[in-house]
Amino acid sequence: MRLRNLCSGSNYQCLEKNFFTVDTFGTVAGSTGIIVVVTNTVRAAFSTRHALIPVIVSLLVGFAGAALANKLGIWPEWLLAFFNSCLLFCTATGAAETIAAGTQGHLVGESELQSATPVRFFSSWFRDK
Repeated sequence: MRLRNLCSGSNYQCLEKNFFTVDTFGTVAGSTGIIVVVTNTVRAAFSTRHALIPVIVSLLVGFAGAALANKLGIWPEWLLAFFNSCLLFCTATGAAETIAAGTQGHLVGESELQSATPVRFFSSWFRDK
C-alpha cells in the first residue's frame, strides 16, 4: 500500500504545516505542545528540574496568546488570560506526566524489563524518578 503525500505544493509549504505558527497559540493543543517542548528544552539546556519553569512558560504562552488575539484591553481580560494560563499549565503538566510515565521501564509478564532507562527529555516535572 502506498502512502499519500499529505503536503501539497512545494516542500516549503509542507514544512510550514509541520511547525508551530502564530495560530498555534489560539488552540489548547497547540499551546500545550509549545509549553511541553519549551519547558523540556529549558530543563535539558540548563540541567535544572525547577518546578517554576512550566509555570513561567505557561504564563508567557497564555499571555502571548491573549496579546496576539488583541484580548488584553481591560483588567477582566488580563484576569481571564491568567486563568487560561493556569488551565494551560494543568493541561501541559498532564501531558508531560503522561509522556514521562510512558518512557519509564515497567515489567512485562513476570521478569522482562523494557525501557529501563527513562528518556531524560521526557522526565517528570515534579517527581525525582
